[in-house]
Amino acid sequence: MSINDICEYYDIKPSELRLDSYLKKISAGDTIDGVDVTVKNDKAEVIEEKMEEVRKIHENPPVVNKEYSFQYRVTDLGMTPEKLVKDHGVLHKSFEYEKDGKKIIYPSDYVLPYGEVFTLYTNNPTVADRMQRIFEEEQFQEPIDFEYYLAKQGERLPDIARDKGVSVIDIMGYNSDIYAPRNFDINYVPLDRPLKIPKYEMVKTR
Repeated sequence: MSINDICEYYDIKPSELRLDSYLKKISAGDTIDGVDVTVKNDKAEVIEEKMEEVRKIHENPPVVNKEYSFQYRVTDLGMTPEKLVKDHGVLHKSFEYEKDGKKIIYPSDYVLPYGEVFTLYTNNPTVADRMQRIFEEEQFQEPIDFEYYLAKQGERLPDIARDKGVSVIDIMGYNSDIYAPRNFDINYVPLDRPLKIPKYEMVKTR
């Protein structure tokens, strides 16, 4: 920090600085380690407050780019890495992994598998704590198996869901490859390919 910097930062005049014989030989723009300052009491209090802030920063320097992890289960239809990055500040590294010695990266618009659990990363500890708490408190029933059902002409998705004891979201979620390209249109029922239907230990009521 130069003498000019000190005067500007603390709003004081160069004449208020107590410079020894050595410092008097340097120019106002030269960098120095520190000087004594003689000012009025009211200004001294302001300077002392600023110095205390500086001391705290040096004693407890901010941690740059510290990462916090949390678990996240995909329960929203059409959830993508792009949405998680935008809505929750998730780091892009969350969607990179190694497989057979190769680095795999999920595309930003990739529809994440419904019901899957991911370990995500963020620089925000508050977000990490909140998302982890949501994960731990959520009531998500894991399927014990799946069956495949080929719909008939005229069948509606809500009817199929009711007959199978599952929700419409379950059907669309576990068949995101069918419904994501159609923006999860509840009125669409494929007749040329079977639907993947989850089976639970107990019939779901939602």
